[in-house]
Amino acid sequence: MVAGVRELARDTVRIHVADAVYDHFVANGFAETTVEEAAKAAGISRATFFRYFNSKEDAVVAALQASQVEFGSQLGALILREDDTAWALLRRAFEPMVLAAESDPARVRAKARMILSIPSLQSHLTERRSLQEDTLLDALRASLDDELTRKVLVAAALAAFDLAWREWASEPEAPLRGILDGVFARLSDHFEVAARAKL
Repeated sequence: MVAGVRELARDTVRIHVADAVYDHFVANGFAETTVEEAAKAAGISRATFFRYFNSKEDAVVAALQASQVEFGSQLGALILREDDTAWALLRRAFEPMVLAAESDPARVRAKARMILSIPSLQSHLTERRSLQEDTLLDALRASLDDELTRKVLVAAALAAFDLAWREWASEPEAPLRGILDGVFARLSDHFEVAARAKL
């Protein structure tokens, strides 16, 4: 029990430090900031930083994982509406990310831009995307029988979200909701018949 509490405390501190470091990178530049500077901003020493993280990238990844929205869980918790299609359900699964962007658009956009500018961090997001794909496929199984159709819809939905996210990051005045809804609307006619959700 003591070991479990100690590990929990360590994870809590690790996430707190990761968030502080992440914010510092966003404000001051990832490449421009040294480990020493990031550690100081988080209130720790360089040695302590390396007790928690192997690199600057590792710290950002830890912060991303802590704040990651699990799209499959979101989809599984949705209450079906009479006119829902599986495509509409997938759009609704991304709503927490839209709300996060609306709550603090400047900060979230700055983080998105930083991540999109660093290849190593983009590689991490690609890995996370495969996990998101698996959980979305599982969650969508209750609404759609055909496995290949599920795979097509989930792959298309994640690609649509990625595209909307990139467009939003590069457009200072554009709302993520409008961009995402627009991308999904462009594909909805192709999917509405094949992707009717079970009620």
